[in-house]
Amino acid sequence: MGITTFLSCLLLFTTILPITTASTILFQGFNWESSKKEGGWYNFLINSIPELSASGITHVWLPPPSQFAASEGYMPGRLYDLDASRYGTQNELKTLINAFHSKGIQCVADIVINHRTAERQDSDGRWNIFEGGTPDDRLDWDHSCICIDDIT
Repeated sequence: MGITTFLSCLLLFTTILPITTASTILFQGFNWESSKKEGGWYNFLINSIPELSASGITHVWLPPPSQFAASEGYMPGRLYDLDASRYGTQNELKTLINAFHSKGIQCVADIVINHRTAERQDSDGRWNIFEGGTPDDRLDWDHSCICIDDIT
């Protein structure tokens, strides 16, 4: 093998191979008890970013960000009410995401919309009035939006 061929192969392997073999490492950024963290989970997690970055983490899976009924963040209610999350406020979430991005770590949102909880009862006493958490009514649902176990 000539020196030109050798250098061409070396150049190929040192520039292309690292790109094609780069690993994606996803870190689950919450657990079943995270919503109970004193001071807020987002504020706690932000302090872990340097260690996560140094560990080679490329992506972080964040907990459901909206208001929810279940303590771990599932059974969401007002989907756009990010200030009612037990993990922290909307501004704390934005700060956390920006801090992850500054270290080259991408964030993955865990958004659950297929099992929402109702905000209040209808005139028949059924829990099927859903509020979306926006100033308008674009995400407000009533019994007409329920598609399984519909008792209307």
